[in-house]
Amino acid sequence: MAGNRHNSEVPYQNYDKLKQTILMKRERRKPELFVDPSFPPDLSSLTYVYIGDDRYERTEFARPLEIYPNGTFAGVCGVWNTPFPWKHFKKRGWFEAAIRVLSLAVRYMEKVIPGYRNCEQNFDEEYIGAFRFNIWRFGQWVETTIDDHLPVLDGKLMYCNAQGQPPEFWGALLEKAYAKFNKAYETIEYGDVLDALTDLTGAICEYFTPDVNPPEQFFYTLYSSVVNRSLVVCWRNEKRLTRSGFNFEWKEDVANDVDSKRYLHLVTAVSKFPLIDGREVEVVRLRCFFSGEPKWNGKFSDSDASSWITINKEFLEKYSPRKNKENNEYWMTLNDFQCNFGGLIICSATEPYRAEGFSVERSYTCKAENVSDLVYILHSQTRLSERKSSSLKAKNHGKMRNYVSERVQKTEKRVNEIKVTETNLTVKMDNCRRHSTGDATVTSENITHISYPGYISYDHTTQGHIKCQMFTSRKHHSYPQEEICNTINTRVSFDLESSNSTSDISVIISRPHSAPMSSAETDSKYGSSGSVSQLTQSNFLATRKDFFRPRGGWKQIIEQHGKWTRSTSGICPSSLDLLSKCSRISIALSRKAGEHKHQPPSLPKKNLLLVSLIQDYRHGVEHSNNMPVQFGFSMYRSKNSEHGEKKHLSKLQFVLNVESEYESRELKTRLNLDDGCYVVVPYCITSGHEGEYLLRIIGEKDMLENKNGCVLS
Repeated sequence: MAGNRHNSEVPYQNYDKLKQTILMKRERRKPELFVDPSFPPDLSSLTYVYIGDDRYERTEFARPLEIYPNGTFAGVCGVWNTPFPWKHFKKRGWFEAAIRVLSLAVRYMEKVIPGYRNCEQNFDEEYIGAFRFNIWRFGQWVETTIDDHLPVLDGKLMYCNAQGQPPEFWGALLEKAYAKFNKAYETIEYGDVLDALTDLTGAICEYFTPDVNPPEQFFYTLYSSVVNRSLVVCWRNEKRLTRSGFNFEWKEDVANDVDSKRYLHLVTAVSKFPLIDGREVEVVRLRCFFSGEPKWNGKFSDSDASSWITINKEFLEKYSPRKNKENNEYWMTLNDFQCNFGGLIICSATEPYRAEGFSVERSYTCKAENVSDLVYILHSQTRLSERKSSSLKAKNHGKMRNYVSERVQKTEKRVNEIKVTETNLTVKMDNCRRHSTGDATVTSENITHISYPGYISYDHTTQGHIKCQMFTSRKHHSYPQEEICNTINTRVSFDLESSNSTSDISVIISRPHSAPMSSAETDSKYGSSGSVSQLTQSNFLATRKDFFRPRGGWKQIIEQHGKWTRSTSGICPSSLDLLSKCSRISIALSRKAGEHKHQPPSLPKKNLLLVSLIQDYRHGVEHSNNMPVQFGFSMYRSKNSEHGEKKHLSKLQFVLNVESEYESRELKTRLNLDDGCYVVVPYCITSGHEGEYLLRIIGEKDMLENKNGCVLS
């Protein structure tokens, strides 16, 4: 998570004390809103030096609610229903493109926006005109506070727009915090979307063009990223080469208008399907949450029965790729993917990406009725109910499971007859030793089946509203061996297919205490501990199993700062004597037995590494040499770590050399290396340069194929 570290780029402003001071003045009937003296709402925040551009003179500053009275800070869960700026994401829309990608990752949003899940920052009762954000700067998360005065030109926001319904301002305010780091808005008028994503996620971010210039071994690049749970997003290209592939269900003039917009798709699985004739077809599974995006109607779509007939029947029966997916997911061949998608962004980090909260309504409230509050409550209840009582024995567990199984089977038919269209739970919680009360609400859609390994009974009423009480208590039941059980009472609203009316069903769930699971086991079995999917998978164990859901991850191999001095800059990599004066960083690679089934034949038993070498780009008094220069790194193989540290580079085995083509901020590459010890030597090509660099290397976790992602033939 984001820390509270600070550097000289922005002044330290304690947001909590600032908020307390303003609220105290408000109680004394001296209301005021925060105005940031370090980044004031005037010309000094727009440009370093005024050069006569009249648009700066015409620019005014206004607070969000003065621009849109119905505006809100940020929504939680659901999707931020805004298109991707695909036409100008490399120019003026680079920061907007970055926040569109960021909005699809709840955990990244939590890092950037403190209190995001609980809507702690908002325009409601405790609004003080100030907001705080965390931005990743050269290896650390730095907190910055801003006021919410935004530049307005000719009645419209001058930079990042407020979009969505209602209009959300978190993107525009985050852009202001980003401009504050760079000292003026003018400095961020043009930039790199990958640089922004790096600063907003702390991940290693890559960009590819599948349709024009895909990387070598593109399938393996895509497969390894998805398997290790990177955030992989893409958008349709300008020309639909398979024009009949996407289904536009509108009139021609409306279709043309819709086609001018591009919405982001998530890549959720990459696989190879075995065909009847023995060949294999490379396929990609995508997911799009936006209703404005046309549906895929080409090969391996839900409506294309002819393609699915060609798949091996045993494979289809075993894995059911056509059925075991979400309603907004679809399969397509890799060739169709390269024809129809022109942009691909991959964000890889040691924290796995999870698609959280997309199946529920977007919430804008700051009350305890927030969706994530209920998720945390349910998660804590799950953990509590799984604690093992010392008085229980293994044989008693077996008897209870048999008893519970019989009761579930008796009620399973009734559950299958119910079509759940909306589930609202209101939970009463309060901190007590045995039970608790408080408020929380969640809305979940598209639950086709509910089952739970516990005692379930139904009590039908005709109440139209949705209320429930959920508590966890320890008491003796008249079940076999009088085991100590947890009881959860939940009232849920179901829409019965046989009637237009809505009936409430009281679900009583009882299960014995068991040994607590580790966080890794919980994530593997139920999904992430903070995800909305846990509501349906952990507490109402969904029966549908997605064999293609990735379960791997990246691990950190090294993260190390270093410096270039005048004596070690201006290096030519061919001059080993000069290169030997540079700092060396040693790494050791080894992987367990086994390999990915879809590694190319040229890469058997290789270690996949993502390498990022980034030079210091911070602003401030302590960082005067922050202009980007040309740089690179060389890699050598040694017998052991000590051998690599002491020997002359000419005595080591040369592996590769990577250089930046221009004065870029970051250098990224993917490597496939054998087991062994290696030495990385970063160097600066520009002579007389002094500065710092950060080397980051992540690799695949040591997990076998059958535990590390898509199950394949």
